[in-house]
Amino acid sequence: MRYQNWPERLSEIIERRLQKCFEWGEHDCCLFAADVVAALTGVDFGAELRGTYSTALEAARILKERGGVRGIASAALGAEIPPLMAQRGDIIMYRSANGEALGVCVGAQFVAAGTNALLRGGMDEALAAWRVK
Repeated sequence: MRYQNWPERLSEIIERRLQKCFEWGEHDCCLFAADVVAALTGVDFGAELRGTYSTALEAARILKERGGVRGIASAALGAEIPPLMAQRGDIIMYRSANGEALGVCVGAQFVAAGTNALLRGGMDEALAAWRVK
């Protein structure tokens, strides 16, 4: 269940990560999504992933074992919802230059871990979404 002050928490985590560079196993798409969910709910679905990989190859192995980012998000958050039904704070999946990736809905846009900073995209790019309750 989301904290009562989840909007402030969402703004805070985004503000803290605005200029953070992408890093496998620290600040990548799955762990950024997990960090947002933890900030909003106190539940860290990334806990079992943390410390288990630090390279693209290790991340690819974990993604393959868990059904990709869609499998990781579904295991943690439950059934998908239509992407255009996503609301602020919900997790979305989009196609990045490197394949499917997770981000967080912030209204008409989403934010996600990018190479040198958080990146933004339009919610019309979302391929799937999950409600953060």
